[in-house]
Amino acid sequence: SRIEAKNSLENYAYQMRYKAEDEANRSRIEAKNSLENYAYQMRYKAEDEANRVRVEAKNSLENYTYSIKSTMDDEKLASKISDDDKAKVSEKIQECQSWLDQNQSAEKEEYEAKQKELEAVCKPIVEKLGGGAGGMPGGMP
Repeated sequence: SRIEAKNSLENYAYQMRYKAEDEANRSRIEAKNSLENYAYQMRYKAEDEANRVRVEAKNSLENYTYSIKSTMDDEKLASKISDDDKAKVSEKIQECQSWLDQNQSAEKEEYEAKQKELEAVCKPIVEKLGGGAGGMPGGMP
């Protein structure tokens, strides 16, 4: 009858309104979760990139230290280096290796600064080796 039809229609309208509200709430929650996930991903992406750059700087310093140590240990080259220069390089390598052992979690800039310190001592000595091989001392042709 009419009353049943009216009640049925009101019930249907109520269900549709509830369903629409439920879907709107679900959409808001999904959007919020999506934004939170994106922010989380971006935060960790930036941290991963910073860590990658830090590890590259650390590896660069370790490799340079090893390379210089190998150069100093090469008998052919060692005979061309003065005892004073050998002592300077050896001391700086020891200092650098000790620093590396104690600073495994240093920042990129710290590794780079330490490498520049080591290069400042070692490059002039290594350049003497290269210059002395093909000409006069000091790298003159």
